[in-house]
Amino acid sequence: MVKVLKGSMVAFLMLGLNIHALEMNDIKIQNSKSQKVNLDGYKTYQITKDSGIISRLNAKETTVKMDVNLEIQRIINNELAKKGKILVKENPDFLIAYSAGRDIEKDENATEKPESAMALVLIDAETGVVIGKSTAEADAKGLDDDSLTKRLEYAIKKMLSNI
Repeated sequence: MVKVLKGSMVAFLMLGLNIHALEMNDIKIQNSKSQKVNLDGYKTYQITKDSGIISRLNAKETTVKMDVNLEIQRIINNELAKKGKILVKENPDFLIAYSAGRDIEKDENATEKPESAMALVLIDAETGVVIGKSTAEADAKGLDDDSLTKRLEYAIKKMLSNI
């Protein structure tokens, strides 16, 4: 799989979207958090402005009509609200940086195999230290808005489960 994001916030790790009667067991999730940090002490957060979707697909290659960035942020905000975390515009306790993307590769039979990925990183706003990270990956193929939303909700809930 092509690495979609390189940088200081994460070595890009994957979230995928595959349609097989909306099975979720193909989505591979990995979570980790700092053993030295009590995440209960973090109450407010902000999503970084650099977060977003990176895609090598053009608009003709997708059936998705919604703004996926806004949908990801909505799901993150909903999941964190359930955990008592509050979205703020300034002076957050922690930052969330995310990146998601898709790429199409062709296998030896020249069939397209879309791959999708997402990474979430939690960063202490005062120190800049990574306090948690989560990734997910799977293959993606022909999702409509409703299917994509359900799979994103499942993946992001699992990705934020250790907060």
